[in-house]
Amino acid sequence: MNQILVRTWQLLRQNRILLGPVAIEALIILFFSGGVGLFGGNPISTMAFFFLRQALLGGWLYQMKIVLLERSTPASWDDFFEGVARYFWPMLAGASMFFLLLMLILSICSLVAEAWLGPLDMNFLEKLGTHLQSGFDPVKLQAFLEPHQAAVSLVYQWSLVFMGGAMILMVIAALTSFWQQYCVMGNSNWLAAWKNSKDLILKHPGQISYLGLLWFLPTVILQLMLVMGHPVLQVLAFGLDFLLKAYFTLLFTHAILLLDPDKVAPLSQETKPEGTP
Repeated sequence: MNQILVRTWQLLRQNRILLGPVAIEALIILFFSGGVGLFGGNPISTMAFFFLRQALLGGWLYQMKIVLLERSTPASWDDFFEGVARYFWPMLAGASMFFLLLMLILSICSLVAEAWLGPLDMNFLEKLGTHLQSGFDPVKLQAFLEPHQAAVSLVYQWSLVFMGGAMILMVIAALTSFWQQYCVMGNSNWLAAWKNSKDLILKHPGQISYLGLLWFLPTVILQLMLVMGHPVLQVLAFGLDFLLKAYFTLLFTHAILLLDPDKVAPLSQETKPEGTP
């Protein structure tokens, strides 16, 4: 597996066009957010970014497929826009289904918790929210919570139910973590891509865990650099995040070609994925 790490880095150096979509995504985030938060809680901006990101992924992953399959001509921006047109709908469908699944699990957790434990004390939650907004003071917080032990216990029990739902969602997210790459590499719809991703991870748990660990460690380090608040570290982390996002996306796409070559559709045999308008 170590050879794929070196080869992926070589491909990224030889095809710097793959850094372009990452730059576009960063500019879109800055445009919608004004540089503060993730769109400042604006639902319209968040929805617009959701759609744009599916388009970006389709074009970007198609460029990566061309690079990995070593087409005689290098990947171009024309290929990016072809990938957007070809894979936007499968990407949007898969992402939308995952969002609906999230909403379904949250709804089930809420219904189960209310039926099993009883409704939350909304008056207590409002007072708690107001108390926390005024600033975190552990002494004052303890004094506030002391006479509300029953309400605190109920919130804790509700949180356990939602933690169970979150664990289920995390397992699903882990098993389907390669579905976007499969949409493009396998030229398949989102449902087939979800299944292929699950099969890949269950068939090669060791190799996938190794790659996942290699991604996780630098990601955590970069996040720590960002939250430290030092301007130099934040600028450095932003630049490294820019590069690592491109590298690991190409690496995970490369892993499909290495571990599951039978599911990779040749460029010459591509048609629109099933279910695409």
